[in-house]
Amino acid sequence: MKNYTIREISEMFELPSSTLRYYESEGLLPEVPKSSSGQRIYSDEHVERLKCINCFKRTGMTIPQ
Repeated sequence: MKNYTIREISEMFELPSSTLRYYESEGLLPEVPKSSSGQRIYSDEHVERLKCINCFKRTGMTIPQ
C-alpha cells in the first residue's frame, strides 16, 4: 500500500488542497491520519474514494447527496 501527501493527491486529482481538507471536514474522506509533524497521509483507499467522489461530482450530485 502506498502513502501519498496532500500535494500528490492534489496533483493527481487536479484539486486544490483546500478542497481535500473540505472533503475531510464534511466526512467524505474519513480517517485521514497525520504524521507526527501534522502532515496528512493519504492511502490507496483514499485514492479510490476520491475516484468515486469525482464520478459522483460529474453526475451533478451535491455533497449532501
